[in-house]
Amino acid sequence: MLTSLLSFCSPIRTISSGSNPKPDGPASYYEYQYSVMMRYPQKYYMVERNAEGKTTLAWSENCEEDIRVILAPDDLLTRIDAIVSKYKLYRLKSSYRPSVTVLDGNMWGVQLRFDKNSIYSGGSNAWPPKKLSAGIAAINDLIEKQIESASEEDIIERRKHD
Repeated sequence: MLTSLLSFCSPIRTISSGSNPKPDGPASYYEYQYSVMMRYPQKYYMVERNAEGKTTLAWSENCEEDIRVILAPDDLLTRIDAIVSKYKLYRLKSSYRPSVTVLDGNMWGVQLRFDKNSIYSGGSNAWPPKKLSAGIAAINDLIEKQIESASEEDIIERRKHD
């Protein structure tokens, strides 16, 4: 009985696996998704250059099906790249999960593409260490500021998740 009590009181650890190579060249794509056991993500962001070379920002929030797209500042990917370097996000592991089985909860994923080598990471009910999580949050804060400053007239396209 004492053993089961001690194991119950022990903290839940995060188990991580996989690694990412250090990227080379400028960032060309960023995608983030946070899901909470609903059909569509709670948060979804994607920054990329379109066929005309313009930087676009796509997003959805609150588990909605619609994705809105706006033109973003040309330097947005450069600013994302600077955050990746500052927080050394290439140190993200490929996956994070808790040391115990969790049957409900949340999932997240981030993808960053560069000229050479990309960063892929995600987790289910577990997050990377604080500094790496802070780097992802810094990118998302930057994106959220762009979204907050956009108006309905700025939307150039609407898509569906499915």
